[in-house]
Amino acid sequence: MPIQSAIAYSATRNIAGTLDTTFAANGKTQVYFADSLSSLANDVAIDGQGRLLVAAKVAMAEGSRFGLARLLEDGSADLAFGKQGSVIGQFESGFEAMGAKVLVMPDGNILLAGLQYENAHRTLPALALFDQEGRLVQGFGDNGRRVVRLPGGLSLGMRDVWLPPGVPGAEACDVDVQQDGRILILANHHFELADHVGLLIRLDVEGSLDCSFNGRGFVVVRHLLMNTWLSSLTVQRDGRVLVGGSINFPEEGLLARYQADGHLDDSFAVDGFMTFKAHGHGAQISQVVQQINGDILCVGSSHEPMHCLTYKMHSNGRPDNHCNGG
Repeated sequence: MPIQSAIAYSATRNIAGTLDTTFAANGKTQVYFADSLSSLANDVAIDGQGRLLVAAKVAMAEGSRFGLARLLEDGSADLAFGKQGSVIGQFESGFEAMGAKVLVMPDGNILLAGLQYENAHRTLPALALFDQEGRLVQGFGDNGRRVVRLPGGLSLGMRDVWLPPGVPGAEACDVDVQQDGRILILANHHFELADHVGLLIRLDVEGSLDCSFNGRGFVVVRHLLMNTWLSSLTVQRDGRVLVGGSINFPEEGLLARYQADGHLDDSFAVDGFMTFKAHGHGAQISQVVQQINGDILCVGSSHEPMHCLTYKMHSNGRPDNHCNGG
């Protein structure tokens, strides 16, 4: 019996944290990908009509594929989207793939970010742009799809079928869009087993490398020559770019900020970088959110033992000491 992704809604009018029984079947729904063996939902977005978009990794008989599904507000499949409510595909023919993030663009098009499995050990960041019916937008990239290859193989990351997403060394992917429509995407690269760097890459609106960003289209993110992994990025309302992840062994949480043109914002924290431990334990950042007042909220985990954590700071990168010391 195929294993399908499940989505659940919490209550909006009842007790907070309980399932909203008006959504689908008592607050839960399965996301269907036609002819799939199994699927894993990795991200959810809501479009301007309240419909849910789900990015997924889909297992087919011939290998892993990216998946993009759309649900109506009530949790049922939107059969007007793609094939029976979903799209399954590859970024390039002959390669396995996975979908990790989904964004709704200002014009209503849908941007799917994920990874192409270049071989048994390596990944490449990749994008696909769909219209509101689930068809590829032909003017983007190569007939709607773009696999991001940097000189020297810098965008090649590690493929890891055992560790879950978010663990350093495992598959990582995130994407955001600047106000002018240019696209930012993350990658991690290792030169040798214990020599890791993160990359912040910018593409233009058509999916080509934007060489006006830092003079070459990408920034190598590395703090104090330490091993560096990136997991999350977000574009602030003022256009500056936050990237989060971890450094070193044992890990420390990492946050860095760049100007919109790709240069490090040295007014943030200490020379553009902020690192931290969780009460002496290892830490990593998985998600970064800018709050309405400009403060920054990081969500991640601490290790040995493993716990969820949040870290709150002011817009200048200094900890918010009124929030449990940050």
